[in-house]
Amino acid sequence: MASCTPLLSALPPTDPHWLLPHRNAFLESLAAQGYAVRTVKSFRLMVDRLCAEARARGLEPCALDANVVRELADACPRTGTSHMERELAMATRRFTAYLVDVGVIAPAPPTPPPPGSPEQLCAELNHWLRNHQGMFGNRLPTHRRVLQRIIEFCCTATGTIEDLAAVTPDVIFAFLADCTGTADWRLPYVRNILRFLFWSGRTPHDLSDCVPGEPGRRPDDSPRHLEASVVQRLLEAVRGDCAIDLRDHAMLLLMARLGLRAQEVVAARLDDIDWGAGRMLVRGKGRQLDRVPVPVDVGEAIVAWLCNGRKGTSRHLFVCVRPPYAPFTSSMPVRNALRKAYRRAGLTVPSGQVRTHALRHGLAMALLDRGSSLGEIGDVLRHRSARSTTVYARYDHGALRPLARPWPVPGEER
Repeated sequence: MASCTPLLSALPPTDPHWLLPHRNAFLESLAAQGYAVRTVKSFRLMVDRLCAEARARGLEPCALDANVVRELADACPRTGTSHMERELAMATRRFTAYLVDVGVIAPAPPTPPPPGSPEQLCAELNHWLRNHQGMFGNRLPTHRRVLQRIIEFCCTATGTIEDLAAVTPDVIFAFLADCTGTADWRLPYVRNILRFLFWSGRTPHDLSDCVPGEPGRRPDDSPRHLEASVVQRLLEAVRGDCAIDLRDHAMLLLMARLGLRAQEVVAARLDDIDWGAGRMLVRGKGRQLDRVPVPVDVGEAIVAWLCNGRKGTSRHLFVCVRPPYAPFTSSMPVRNALRKAYRRAGLTVPSGQVRTHALRHGLAMALLDRGSSLGEIGDVLRHRSARSTTVYARYDHGALRPLARPWPVPGEER
């Protein structure tokens, strides 16, 4: 930490202000997390502006909380450059979080939305999606945006939010018609929201059946799964010795060998792996937990990532490779890893869309080719319903052939 001493010398060592020790400890924590010297200097400049403003106002610890820190940032002299403004906002958030963590200031008290307001309904939807559906990441804000649009449309038709109980299938059809051509991707979100409204008692009937299935998105009739040879090329393409390659290879290998979903890869934690038993706990959809065996190649890839690439104190298995080595907040890094694999392997992305589920489907098809039954495939993929596995029956021509009736010949009795 001696190399970080020059970074702490902007304020006089004899500065009597009570924030100085916390400012120094914050900068030292950044250096300890592996931030570059240039980044720590940038944070130092921004935090010094906050400390100078607090000293000019004569603020004592009892008068400082998270909201006051934001007010100090707003009162700091403006630089006129958007880059510096973004750096000040980021430094304010990080410094505030540090002061809250060490107990110096109180966190900003949450402001609950007014009862019966659209904001409260969106908050309840967010809680339902997280705790009952096991959803997280970038899908949550999209659900809130779609819900707000449904509220605006339905409130125009029925009156207030309390009148959502009067929404009929005709209103839903009219809403879907209003979105036709521009938002067909919203159909799954609309279906989830209608299920939530019924679950929460906002509507007397489950109107999710009013939402049709999405139209086919593969005009070239390309399959959902990837051939085994393609999967192997993708895995080899991201094999490397740097931290990001070790992480991406382990993530893709988990999906290709164990059939994990992208969000399940993101949710994996260090404590989920039982190295002695060779098993791994999978945090699946709907908060369901399953234990699956870990093949040797998957275990070796995870060990390589843990020993030679992973840093930080987070308990999540996969984290960012840059300070502060935070866990992922969405499944986008997994999708980016697959996109990079396609690019390195020189392969064209099917239908132009990177779908991590293609690796899961590829595992199912590989098992089907080896003679596994649909029940066995459902067990590997952790399907809760046999109907979810029947989609693969269309590819099992050998099993379907006895079901086909002979072609009628003219003159023969049927």
